Amino acid sequence: MRPKIDYLEIGLKVGDVITFRDGVTTATITGAHTVSFRGEESSLQHVSLQLMPEIVGRGIASKLYWSFNGKSLADLYEEFHGDEE
Repeated sequence: MRPKIDYLEIGLKVGDVITFRDGVTTATITGAHTVSFRGEESSLQHVSLQLMPEIVGRGIASKLYWSFNGKSLADLYEEFHGDEE
């Protein structure tokens, strides 16, 4: 099983700004597993659920909905963990 996404491990830095799939909404990386959104530190999953309330209860892979410099966090994660099972 692959580990939970670690933003710093996949190449992001504290202070990097990531963009939601709408191309407008942003969050700032504050740690390995946290972001700042609208002035509050939170998990990216919590922020994604705020932005997409229709998915509550369905489980969410937040990394699919956010990108950094045009590349999805899911792609960055795959590049880092690609050969792991």
